[in-house]
Amino acid sequence: MRSRLLTLLAGRFERRLTLVQAGAGFGKTTLLSQAVYENSLSPRGVDLWLACEPGDRGAAGLGAGLRAAVGIEGEGDVEETAAAVADAIWQRSPSQVVLVLDDVHEVPAGSSGADLLVALVTALPGNGHLVAASRQPPPFSVARLVAQGEVTRVDESDLRFADDELAAFAALRDVPVERVTPSGGWPALAELAVAAGDAARARSGVIIDYLREEVLESIAPDRRRLVAALAAVGSFDEEIAAAVAGSRVDLDELASTLPLVLSEGDGRLRLHALWWLALASEIDDVTVTTARISAAGVLLRRGALDEAMTLYASAQAWEGMRAVVRETCATNRIPIGVSVLERWLAAVPEGHREEPECLLLRGTVALHRERRVATARLDEAAAAFRERGDALGELACFAQRSVIAFWESDQEVLLPMLARAFELEAEGAEAAVPLASTGRGGVAFITGDAEGALALLAPLVGQDVTDDLYALAEGLRADALLLLGRMTDALAATARGLARAHAGGRPMLEEARVIALAFTGEIDEALALARALGPRAEALGLPDHIALGHGVAAYAESRIGDPRLVGDHLSRAHVQSEAAGALAKSTFVLASAS
Repeated sequence: MRSRLLTLLAGRFERRLTLVQAGAGFGKTTLLSQAVYENSLSPRGVDLWLACEPGDRGAAGLGAGLRAAVGIEGEGDVEETAAAVADAIWQRSPSQVVLVLDDVHEVPAGSSGADLLVALVTALPGNGHLVAASRQPPPFSVARLVAQGEVTRVDESDLRFADDELAAFAALRDVPVERVTPSGGWPALAELAVAAGDAARARSGVIIDYLREEVLESIAPDRRRLVAALAAVGSFDEEIAAAVAGSRVDLDELASTLPLVLSEGDGRLRLHALWWLALASEIDDVTVTTARISAAGVLLRRGALDEAMTLYASAQAWEGMRAVVRETCATNRIPIGVSVLERWLAAVPEGHREEPECLLLRGTVALHRERRVATARLDEAAAAFRERGDALGELACFAQRSVIAFWESDQEVLLPMLARAFELEAEGAEAAVPLASTGRGGVAFITGDAEGALALLAPLVGQDVTDDLYALAEGLRADALLLLGRMTDALAATARGLARAHAGGRPMLEEARVIALAFTGEIDEALALARALGPRAEALGLPDHIALGHGVAAYAESRIGDPRLVGDHLSRAHVQSEAAGALAKSTFVLASAS
């Protein structure tokens, strides 16, 4: 007995219509039977039951069944029958009367039986109510009743066993819950899993046979192949489904007619893993690979890098994988965690491990752990890209290599890379233009020309550049504005940069913001941000940012905060400063001296 569902069904005496819609084997009939039985123990009204049959697609057959259910005889056309049934219900007033119609999917839309149901819903008197249980949406419109708050819906997500219900179900049948877990909460499959014996058999023969017999047999072959392709993709929305199918897919219709379609929010659906087990034989490996590549292409264009890489890797599609690597590494502030990059690296097919993209990925993984290894791999990758004539790949290597040079304050590395970016810009490589412009501004700033830096960086403001490059440019603008004493303008620059910065790009902007806040008199806000820098950097796991963040916090506490807190920040900065670069070390020294 499922009390949460019986509570929903108890509302049938108060609402005009209750819809119970789900696929075969979700316990619709069982639930209706339990609800009718429960009402018989303590009646709130009268339940009148009619199980629809194939012959009820015609108004004559369905009309006879409805007349018998309400206890009247006779015959007539659609309107006459609806009026007679409604009058019989009214005769029982003030009792509330519920017509419980099971298997309404036997009455297809457009049939004369469906016309009778439409007329009946309209004709029902004030004490009349309808419960319709069906595998598909009912063959009559419910929009008006929904708008009036007169509809209760019980769907597959409600009927599926929750975890506690599945555990209770297993306990009642004296089997381990692991045996029924493969059912996905589908009641009929859970029962079959009990009968099948061990979990392995439950996952294989019996459950798959049930899916095929009860669901797949009624689906056309091309529809089965589409469902199989979507199951192979995993999570999908309208755009991804259209890319897989080659045409628009009605996801609402798919979810309403196919059991075990799970909603993930934001318009995305996922087919339960059981569907792949049942449908894997419906499509060949080429179709599976094509589906995954098509879906990954959509995800890559959206910037869903890890999802795209996972699908490309599952399809062993190296061209797609290398595109994800290049997209990810094109910025000097990687939006993906190192552990994720390591997983990508492990998924690179054996025959491609010495290609430039793989070398770039290796160098990026080593960036914050083994800088000598990272430097060697990134230089090797850049040379390979240059030999290939691949400017975008070479720029991606520069983006990562510049991170090391920045932290080490190594102008001997930075300047040649910028010179190469200028060369690529002159050769017409559009991707080099924003980097070259940012580089010119950075060079001006390093050489003490703050005004010149602002002038050179101005064209990037509001331009269509990557978020990370934009954030970097705003960070340089903020630093230049601080040097010029323009604190309010510096605050605005940090705000613009932070609005588009990924996690790895935020610390430098926030450190500039601490200074600007302090000089504009926002002491409390400056201290709060300064104290958060270290913990946020620790969450990123990057030694340079940790040392720099705690160094800035120590300096801020010594000048405008609580000097008693300086020691803790310095000790935390000191632990990381040995592994950090020159910039972080110099900040630590400055904070110690303060």
